[in-house]
Amino acid sequence: MKKINQFIMDSLNKGFYTNLIDTFKEEDRYYDFAIESKKKDSSVAISEFTGVQAIRDKKTNEIYEVSSHGNFSRDKNKEINKDFKKWQPDQRWTFMMNMDSRIIGLGWSPKSAELYNKVARNINVRNLSPKKKVDDHFLKMYERNSSKYKHPDDISDDDKRKKLKANISKEKLKQLMNDGHIFYPKTFKFDDLIIDRFCIQENDPIYTPVFFKEVLKNYFKNNIDIFKWVGPNEVN
Repeated sequence: MKKINQFIMDSLNKGFYTNLIDTFKEEDRYYDFAIESKKKDSSVAISEFTGVQAIRDKKTNEIYEVSSHGNFSRDKNKEINKDFKKWQPDQRWTFMMNMDSRIIGLGWSPKSAELYNKVARNINVRNLSPKKKVDDHFLKMYERNSSKYKHPDDISDDDKRKKLKANISKEKLKQLMNDGHIFYPKTFKFDDLIIDRFCIQENDPIYTPVFFKEVLKNYFKNNIDIFKWVGPNEVN
């Protein structure tokens, strides 16, 4: 508890983040993914990541995103569920880390989902048109697994809109981004960023990835140092 309290207290002072990076470097638990991902022989570029990732501008030190990654699933005994497949930073579409084109998209919104449906499916989500394409989309899902999905006739219009916006193919999205389509209000090239990665295991004796992330976000939002938070205000 003493170390946790000290960690929080340190986050209220200037130099906290720089010192934190230095400490994790000394412990061989830090790397800049923007650099490492360019190396063909880098093991961290393809390995699973557990810890906290902070995306910042290389020149201005503006912080665009802080996210935690790891296995947060627990079984009935509150032990880590090893069968749970944890999310990796490049597997999300709420913010997209596109390794093919080496760009990051931030700020996914309902408008992004509507645009995706227009480009990928030729469907207007608001008007649910063309009706045949909408029905065919849900009919394919129903025919694939009728115990899991409903027949389109049994789905309300509101639910159809919600499902269309939520049913995003990450691979299709990446492909469309590679073709030049823009779905995110903010896109950045890897070479313009520093992608700080702090390697933290879920059973770390001092802090979990989620706790570590929240301390960092609070530090950045307080503008204590040269780092300025310009990311979303909601909890990630």
